[in-house]
Amino acid sequence: MNGKRISEAVIFSGGPMPSAKVSNLIDKSSFVIAADSGLDSALELGFKPDVLIGDLDSVSAKGLSWAKKNNIEIITFPRDKDKSDLELAMDYAFLNCESLLLIDSGLGRVDQLIGLFALLGSENNSTIPCRAIVSNSFITVVKGRIEIPKRGNGLISIFAHGGEAAGVTTSGFRWELDDATLKPNSTLGLSNELIKETGLISTSSGTLLVIQTDVF
Repeated sequence: MNGKRISEAVIFSGGPMPSAKVSNLIDKSSFVIAADSGLDSALELGFKPDVLIGDLDSVSAKGLSWAKKNNIEIITFPRDKDKSDLELAMDYAFLNCESLLLIDSGLGRVDQLIGLFALLGSENNSTIPCRAIVSNSFITVVKGRIEIPKRGNGLISIFAHGGEAAGVTTSGFRWELDDATLKPNSTLGLSNELIKETGLISTSSGTLLVIQTDVF
């Protein structure tokens, strides 16, 4: 990196390849980071990674050969490490990019998926806007105030993540919240509906995961 921050990073996680429909939701000019075998998924979907990060235990030989041939940046780590390849890729994005979009099929190991959601609640996510497409759901990490455009059929759920979220207020929804407190391990925010083209969500403290399902 030359010190200049990149506008948006797209991270392709490892594991099964995401639906080809996800390509329609990704800005083609985005900076692409591949977490290990995420490189194979990115290439298959027509995206050329700019950086490959991980212990390289799952990327295909063909994919690794492509990366070396095309002189993309390869950052390798030992297999015995304290962070997953995905977390290492996210760390890179937090340091070098202004926003982050994570892509995951949602079809891999359950423990890996739980790890992904744990990372969405990372303190680092307060430094840049963070979103994710997991399976066919669009997830937005909210700390503070944000406008959410309507996607798909408008179905939307709001969860406190990593602890209690206080002062939660929404507008543009079928069922709205006014200075509410959302607690972790609660379904209070499950299965709402965005009835306007844009909804407003704010919280005075804590982190929210806003999940829009069936976006494609």
